[in-house]
Amino acid sequence: MKLKGIGVSPGIAHGRIYRPGESGEPRPETYVPGTPSEEQARLSAASAELAARLNKAADTRRRQGETETADILEVHALMAADPELLQSAEREIAAGHDAPAAVLAAAEEQAARLESLKDDYLRERAADVRDIGRSLVRTLTGGEETLPEGPLLITGQEISPELLGELPAGRLAGVLLGGGSATVHAAILAKARGIPAVAGLGAALDQLKEGMTALMDGNAGTVNTAPTAADIAAAETAVIAARREAEKQREWAGVSAITRDGVKIRLFANASVAAEVKAAMDAGAEGIGLLRSEFLFFGRDTLPDEEEQYRAYRAAVEAAGGKPCAIRTLDVGGDKPLKALPLPREENPFLGQRAIRVSLARPGLFRTQLRAILRAGAAGPVSILLPMVTDASEVVAAREHIAACCHDLQRAGISFAENVPLGVMVETPAAALLASSLGKHCDFFSLGTNDLTQYALAADRSNPAMAGLGDYLHPAVLRLIGFTVQGGGEAGIPVSVCGEMAADPLAAPLLLALGVSDLSLAPAAFPRVKRAVCRITMPEARALLESAMNMPTAAAVRDFLQSKLPE
Repeated sequence: MKLKGIGVSPGIAHGRIYRPGESGEPRPETYVPGTPSEEQARLSAASAELAARLNKAADTRRRQGETETADILEVHALMAADPELLQSAEREIAAGHDAPAAVLAAAEEQAARLESLKDDYLRERAADVRDIGRSLVRTLTGGEETLPEGPLLITGQEISPELLGELPAGRLAGVLLGGGSATVHAAILAKARGIPAVAGLGAALDQLKEGMTALMDGNAGTVNTAPTAADIAAAETAVIAARREAEKQREWAGVSAITRDGVKIRLFANASVAAEVKAAMDAGAEGIGLLRSEFLFFGRDTLPDEEEQYRAYRAAVEAAGGKPCAIRTLDVGGDKPLKALPLPREENPFLGQRAIRVSLARPGLFRTQLRAILRAGAAGPVSILLPMVTDASEVVAAREHIAACCHDLQRAGISFAENVPLGVMVETPAAALLASSLGKHCDFFSLGTNDLTQYALAADRSNPAMAGLGDYLHPAVLRLIGFTVQGGGEAGIPVSVCGEMAADPLAAPLLLALGVSDLSLAPAAFPRVKRAVCRITMPEARALLESAMNMPTAAAVRDFLQSKLPE
């Protein structure tokens, strides 16, 4: 029988199913609760023990050169001592629960808040919170994971990065997840270690019994629960072919995106945490074109202070290894509510208090983040990126706040980066049409084509019914990009694209012809975008753009490009 999920780390593997303890078995029956004060002391000790164990595992992985695995383990060490989680658990203890039950309840509450968000990446962080809850329970109760012999397909609704980080790669053949997607830390770790992984198996996971042999395909997202000898032989042949293909992909890491007639477009990466930055550098990124900062703010009752933000940004800057890192200031509101900073209810939240408007309306919040970014800039080249700007007054106001932060840091004798470049995210038609004016007040433009498309076409990108309307290949969107590039040229500043459009090989020739200098995208899309650029000349790209501009719909443009461009 074949089970179908989502392939989140490529590769084929077979081995015995290993199911570590899951949340359905929260603690051994032998656990004896103490008084509330004793339970709180046990919780504090377990938090410190788990954090120390994760940091030790991270040190081991870092010495072995597994930097990304070490980064994620260190993040989980911080989560194990998260004041929000521990305070919530302490309230549960005060209400009469023992420490293990309190931890599970607190973790579930925090995870549920994350799952209520519309942002896919932030929803996936719920799995990490539950992982930490289960790890704390194992630490509290003395529970240990016993590993069977032989190659393992580790299986669970969610799997702790602690377990993955401690398992030797030679024992771990594959990862099978009931929930999650490519952005859960278990999937990121698997990919970093070259281990096949399948997520999204759901209830079908119950068919995978401890000790049974299975064959998994991380490319197709399938699991064969009763493989024959012929199936396994075919899989081994496929593994050899996959290794050859991987070698070809690695070859692209050192190849620049240059047209046949010598025009280069630089490829940067989008990221949220230091581990993703490191993976992007390994994939050949020329820097980080968009570091999302909001991941620090979600799923918590209080806002991160300057020190917490500084540590996170500095880790990302250091992971970039001296390459530039553009850190976007807080982008919340619209489809990104923030519990720690409740915003007034609005009839049209996408047109109300969000992004730069939230920051400028709350100077204390804004300056805390700006100081953290400026301090992180002492560790490597950074720039500041302002989201959803509509006119020059917002950029002028932001510069005044930056100047004040620089003055405060200098007076306090704290190291920081001076003269940090300031960029504007062009996400509204107003910003695109006023690009020549905006360009006088900033150092670069970054086109957020996801929002630009929804605002230009009046098509909510979070509404599935609008999916057919919100296509960035629409001639109207192409014209707005053209206005932006023209305005950037008049101001003498570079223009990049950081939305989904940047990862589409069909769009690459059009962006080249429009004069975009940089793309910022997911590293997984680098090879196909590089191939698209390397196969074309600028006259060919301009001819494609001219035809696309004169077409009536996005669907017509997409069909035309598919007929003209090779796979």
